Parts: sequence; structure tokens; C-alpha cells
Amino acid sequence: DARADIYKTPNIVSKEEYASRAQKALEFLNNRDGEIIGELTKKMEEASKKLDFEKAAKYRDAICAIQETKKMRALNQDPARAPRAEAANAARLLGEVLNFGGEIRAMECFDISHIAGSFTVASMVHFDRGLPAKNKYRRFRLSTHNNDYASMLEAVSRRYKRLFDERKPMPDLVVIDGGKGQVKSALDAFDLHKIPRPLIIGLAKREETVVCSDKTEIKLPRDNEALKLLQRIRDEAHRFANSYRETLQRKKIKESVLDDFDGLGPKKKEALLKRFGSISKIKKATAEELAQADGIGPKTARALREFLDRIARENSAYDCD
Repeated sequence: DARADIYKTPNIVSKEEYASRAQKALEFLNNRDGEIIGELTKKMEEASKKLDFEKAAKYRDAICAIQETKKMRALNQDPARAPRAEAANAARLLGEVLNFGGEIRAMECFDISHIAGSFTVASMVHFDRGLPAKNKYRRFRLSTHNNDYASMLEAVSRRYKRLFDERKPMPDLVVIDGGKGQVKSALDAFDLHKIPRPLIIGLAKREETVVCSDKTEIKLPRDNEALKLLQRIRDEAHRFANSYRETLQRKKIKESVLDDFDGLGPKKKEALLKRFGSISKIKKATAEELAQADGIGPKTARALREFLDRIARENSAYDCD
């Protein structure tokens, strides 16, 4: 009996025996080590009150053995090992769900991001054995606008035509953020360039349904680890796409601010940039400082300063300066 065994712990034993006996107790209690320490402490105190110091010492040593075992386990545990194992297991389960025939090692996911058809971009994130490989992420500025299907076709085409032309390996799985229409666009991209297809699926957001290339659908329980892996890569692609789009928006605001101010021709804009060196410094300059640029008088400088202040207020959500 593991419980009885630890009570028989002698007063002086080796560290190895401490660990062995404590492990029996931990296994017996199924991770209830805190409870047994409390129980042993109580018995140790009772033995001390009765002046039975030999028995109290045995309880004390049993407590020390459990604590020592916990400490050694904590020191020896690789903090990255458990997440890696869990991710690899999720990738294996995903392979089973999709009848892949083995563990899915390399998977890539695409997402499209835009605002009312403007600043259209795509992201591609790469996971190796269920974990992000950020050095393999890619992002695309797209020429197609206001058409998610055409945008997906362009992004997938650009990614895999390059891999194919450079004879680089394809991923085991391509995940598309979207339903049947987006998946078809991805399939069309491979067919258009005569590229052998890897496994391609979509993850439709509304019901979190897995959409297969043959148009069949798989509905997984919300707590399914394979589904959670698909959600993680989809959410990461979404985050990466939005981050890139917002960067382009901020850059556009910085670049176009002088173009939107009436009264500045190419020569005056060039003069301002020559004097201050950047749009960012122009936006921080006072009216008096602006007036020192060639061709910019006090009246224009004041009007420009008022314009810049108004733009800053209107675009405070995007202005990083």
C-alpha cells in the first residue's frame, strides 16, 4: 500500500529512496500531493505533542521526500517540451481527421484583409508540427480589390508558383480562411499554373466547419484538438494580415498628407521635404518653422499647420508619430 509505505520511511534514507517512496504516494493519490502533505503534517504535529519524536521524524521525512520529488520534477522539466508534444499530437490528430495518412508536419494558412476594397493584402503563415514558424511567414500586397475570391487566387498563385518554379517543397496542408468559394479559388490557383495540389481545406468561420476540396464538410466538436489547431493557424493568419494592412494604412496617411493640402505644388512639397527631411518632421514643425522652407510664406505655413492638426485628430487611430 503506497500510503502505508510512506509512513514506514526511516529517519535517514538516500535522496533516491526519498524520491521513489514519494513517487508511490503521488501515483497513489493521482496528483493529490498537497492533500497528503497536509495529512502527514497533521500526524507529525500529533506525534510531537505526544512526545513521540521518532514517529514525528518519519512523517517529517515523508513530507520532505514528496517535496524533494516535486522540486526535482520541476527542475528537470523542459518548459517547451509539453507545448511541442501537445502541438505535434494535434497535428497527428488532424492528419487522422483528414485521412492524410500520417502526421501533418508543414501547414500554411491564407487570409485576405481589406477595408471596403482598399488596402487589400493577404497573409500566409506557416506552422511546423503544430507550432508557428514565423521566419516562414509571408505577406502580399494584392492587385485585385473588392473581390475576395480573386484576391485568394492571386495570393495562392504567387506563393506556390514561386515554390514550384524554385523546386522547393510544398506544405502537407494548405488552410484557407473561408468556405467553398475561397477553397475553389485556391484549387484554381494550382490548376491555373499546373502545380500538383497538396491537401487543401477551408475553415468557415460561422460554424467552424472544415470544408474539403471535394466540397464535403467536416464538423468537429469544439473541444477537438485538431479543430483547435486549425483555429490557431487561422487566427494567426488573420492577425498577420490585419497587422500588415494597418501598416500600409499608416504609411499611406503619412505619405499622402501633403497631397491633400491645397496650395502646395510639387516644388513647395519638395522644398518642405528638403528642409525637414521627412513627412514625420513636417507634421511636428510649428508654423514658424514651416515658414522657413523656400516658397512657404507665413500665411501658407499657418494654414498648413492647421490642416496637419486637423488630419492628426481625424486619423489618431492610425497615426503612430
